[in-house]
Amino acid sequence: MALLFLQKNRCMTIQEERNLLKKELDSINDLQVIKAIKQILQYAKFNRQEEAVKPFTKAELVKRAKISEDDISHKRTTSIKALRKEVRNW
Repeated sequence: MALLFLQKNRCMTIQEERNLLKKELDSINDLQVIKAIKQILQYAKFNRQEEAVKPFTKAELVKRAKISEDDISHKRTTSIKALRKEVRNW
């Protein structure tokens, strides 16, 4: 099965990898294998969500606050009214 994923000694694109996996998945008739694949996908999805909500360290938060304060003092801000108008035009 490992040889199946090698195609003429070249790297496959993400889309090619997906297509190959879909084709292989369609040929699997073992429920346990399908459940194992499902668990791997759920684990990967959970890890992506965890990375997206990673909390700031104190140093990161202080750095962001200083950047924000600098933006405010240099008038690099947008009013709520202007932002709402901009959003309507999206």
